[in-house]
Amino acid sequence: MKTLVPLDNIPSYKEIKELEKAMLAVGGGGEDLPVIHRFADKIYSRELFMPKGLCLVGKMHGKTHFFVLLKGEITAWTDCGMRRMKAPQIFKTEVGTKRVIAAHEDSIIITFHGTEKVTPDEVEAEIIIPAEYEQRFLEENGLLELEYDKDKETLQLPFD
Repeated sequence: MKTLVPLDNIPSYKEIKELEKAMLAVGGGGEDLPVIHRFADKIYSRELFMPKGLCLVGKMHGKTHFFVLLKGEITAWTDCGMRRMKAPQIFKTEVGTKRVIAAHEDSIIITFHGTEKVTPDEVEAEIIIPAEYEQRFLEENGLLELEYDKDKETLQLPFD
């Protein structure tokens, strides 16, 4: 049975970056995970195996692409909200997305990207926003979320 359960928390970009910083400080990040790269006519796919219990923060995407949860169950936490998903699921990842994923079961995720590049490094250079440019990319593309300050009853940029 497929499930897509919306959860209440909608983190800001700042909160996701703080979590990423904390995870990197203790050696987390998922850099050693097995990845399978595949190429077809102007299509690149990236398959990632996430063992149960792993939590990682992904890179920011500069282009839309498809995200497929092929196997398992995860919670994906993005600036659009938190969703608990059980395979199979497919959805479109929007420009500027940076997500946190926690695997509740051994899981397989595949992303599909349109590109004319022919190596994983070339594709990453084309579709990923380098960490040091993420905030500027969001600002320049009007993607930096506004946060509601309940005490002041106003909307504020999260980096004020």
